[in-house]
Amino acid sequence: MVYLSFLFHFLSVLLFQLGFNSYIYLYLQLGH
Repeated sequence: MVYLSFLFHFLSVLLFQLGFNSYIYLYLQLGH
């Protein structure tokens, strides 16, 4: 089950990165 835990952690980090990047993108778009 170590593989499943690692996969879940990877997906959560990936979703966090996508959300953070989209937030920065929207902030820059609205800033200009």
